[in-house]
Amino acid sequence: MTSLDEDDDYTGELRLLERDVVSTVGEEYRVLVAQNAASARPFNEGAAFLERVAEQVQQDLMDWHVHTTWPPCPRQPNHPLWFSDGSWRCERDQVQIPLGQIVARKSTRDE
Repeated sequence: MTSLDEDDDYTGELRLLERDVVSTVGEEYRVLVAQNAASARPFNEGAAFLERVAEQVQQDLMDWHVHTTWPPCPRQPNHPLWFSDGSWRCERDQVQIPLGQIVARKSTRDE
């Protein structure tokens, strides 16, 4: 099992990314954050590291058809938000959601 490096400068932010993953697609995909962090660490520094990890987690979830619009925009859920400057953002209407604050939409069965 892969886990986050507790000595990493971005451990807090990576835990927030894990929260976004777990709250939307489930606990079994938490490992993607640690795996992608380990892959990105040798090649990226500073904010570029966090952006690379978030982008790769997003790409994995889309490529594997776990969630093809992850994380979905809360206003137009047929397209994803994109990560930049520490937040998830909608390029269409400037919605901004801080890292760690993505929540799963309720299905009509849950309402």
